[in-house]
Amino acid sequence: MFPNAGTQTTVEQRLLARKSKLVVEDFCDVKFVPEFPKKFEVEILSIGVHEVDDGLFDSDIEVRFNFKINDTTLSWEHHQIEPSAVPYHIGVRTNVLIHTPDDEISLEITGVEFDVNQNDPLPSFSRTFGQADQWWGTNVPNPPGFHSTLILENDEIKCEIFFKITAVPSEEKLIPGVFQQSIIT
Repeated sequence: MFPNAGTQTTVEQRLLARKSKLVVEDFCDVKFVPEFPKKFEVEILSIGVHEVDDGLFDSDIEVRFNFKINDTTLSWEHHQIEPSAVPYHIGVRTNVLIHTPDDEISLEITGVEFDVNQNDPLPSFSRTFGQADQWWGTNVPNPPGFHSTLILENDEIKCEIFFKITAVPSEEKLIPGVFQQSIIT
């Protein structure tokens, strides 16, 4: 019996085919990883604070940062930011789906410092990452995927925000119509 290796093969036919002396089981991989879509995780890791100035109020500031990553906006708020040798942990993240080689990952950072009478704007940052720049997370040097805004500064704060972009492993797809895990020869 020579079973049809397409999608019409029944479970009984497969079990019988595996017992046949005419069948050689190579256990070849019958899956592939599609090139697109690709998924990337963008995580805002931390903020290093070098200086703050809350005017006449006190020695720390209250802040809210907004991180717009493509079409997703994430927020982080802290009510006692002061200069510190240890960065403040942020830890907000989202996944971005890239459908074509021309798609990009954009990051825009804005924020406000809360005061009694008014909210003061914090320094902003904007950057776009594209495949042509090899900024997809795996090709970025030392260590892979890690980035920094460099120093952001205004009258309220002098800081640096750290983030990373990493590729999420793609799911393997079965090759349509192939008899999984064996090759009939």
